[in-house]
Amino acid sequence: MRRPLQWSVAIAASIGLMGLSAQSQATGMHTVKAGYGYTDFANDSGQLQGDGVPAGITAGAKNVDTFLLTYDYNFNKNWTFELAVGIPPTVKLKAQASGQDLGEVGESKSLAPTFLAIYRYPLQGGWNVYAGLGVNYTKFVDVEVYEGYTFSLLSGVVGPVLAQQLIASGQASAAGEIDDSIGAAFKLGVSHSFAANWLIDLSYSYYDVTADISNTVNVNGFPPSSQKISIDVDPSLYSLSLGYTF
Repeated sequence: MRRPLQWSVAIAASIGLMGLSAQSQATGMHTVKAGYGYTDFANDSGQLQGDGVPAGITAGAKNVDTFLLTYDYNFNKNWTFELAVGIPPTVKLKAQASGQDLGEVGESKSLAPTFLAIYRYPLQGGWNVYAGLGVNYTKFVDVEVYEGYTFSLLSGVVGPVLAQQLIASGQASAAGEIDDSIGAAFKLGVSHSFAANWLIDLSYSYYDVTADISNTVNVNGFPPSSQKISIDVDPSLYSLSLGYTF
């Protein structure tokens, strides 16, 4: 007859221990997280400017998946310093003219370490909500300009047949460069401590990133031609991560 009371005491003790475990996790000094991220680019583009460029051409980055790594230094249960990195995704660029899709024109890998000061508010049951502000540094590497871009520009000058011949014979090629970008970063998230030292984290981040792109088309026997475009790519990152605190 006393078994219901014994179960009640046991359940209450278990809940108490879970709460202590969650509190211990929340105040640990170091947290590492790894997970999946989906990047959605805003793509507010200017027009392509330069030699042999028709009016009205814009460009933008295609949305991409990535693998994320995050390190948190927890000063206390409320304040955290965060460094967010990840495996550099390959971001493909697409072009448009008067609303018509011109296809992919190039690609680049993006290294984007982000430093954030985060305020975390603990809730009951091992839940935390948080918000952070910081700065993002984006470096674009391995920039590649596709042959389709070179073909489109040359076709308007020498015609499609000669343009294709020049590219196929290696007499015409293009190279690109993208300036580094520094901008503000903002993050909102929620985490749950589901076991001692372990948590799951769901977050949304926004980064202020501008891609200033310069392209140069080289044709043997002619001076190089240059084109430039500026795109506010401003990525929104949606992420789901698993974390360990120690």
